[in-house]
Formats: sequence, C-alpha cells, structure tokens
Amino acid sequence: TGSATDVLEFPHCVVDLVRGRITADGHATTLSTVELQLLQYFVRTAGQSVSRYQLLEEVWGYDSSVVISRAADKRSAAYGEK
Repeated sequence: TGSATDVLEFPHCVVDLVRGRITADGHATTLSTVELQLLQYFVRTAGQSVSRYQLLEEVWGYDSSVVISRAADKRSAAYGEK
C-alpha cells in the first residue's frame, strides 16, 4: 500500500521512511520527528550538495543563524552515531 520509496533496503540496513525506523543488522532504532524529516530531505536531494542554510530552511523552517545552524550540524552528525 506504500510506495517503493517508503522503504529503502541496503545490504545491512532497512529504512522505513513512513514509520521513521531504521533496522541495521537486526537492531531497530526509531528516529525522532526532526531526524526523520532530515533523512527524508537527504533522500529527496540525494546526489546534490546541500548547504546548512538549505537544511535550516527546508527541515527546520528557519532562516540561518549561529545558534540554530549548530542544531543542523549536530543533528546531521548524529546519523553517524546511529
């Protein structure tokens, strides 16, 4: 009932973009709302360079500022930890 892009499958990882779940090597992790929005944005813009300003505007709905821009950096870096 979902589209083919609702679930992305990789060799050791499955990403459910609707439920906001990532399963890697049998371990499931649920993403926060912002993490899911960020991941969906990265999927939509795959292969493109994305600036911090674009992330702030498209995912958070903010104009860039020093305080808010660090939130984008931190959240993006969190994907490497999950």
